[in-house]
Amino acid sequence: PTRRSSDLELFVQTAAEREAEIRERNLERQSNALLKLTMLAKQEIKNQRGLSPEETLQRLRDARK
Repeated sequence: PTRRSSDLELFVQTAAEREAEIRERNLERQSNALLKLTMLAKQEIKNQRGLSPEETLQRLRDARK
């Protein structure tokens, strides 16, 4: 069915509601990113490409230089 302009709805939300929505979206994105990182790490370990804790710390230190 075709929508007429009179069928459109306008949604109004307060700034607090918008901020809560943005926070929730960001939290979901962070959760998804952590899941992806976890799955990548698991795959690397499975393929014997993981790093020891010492190697990881050294790489982090080198990246900060």
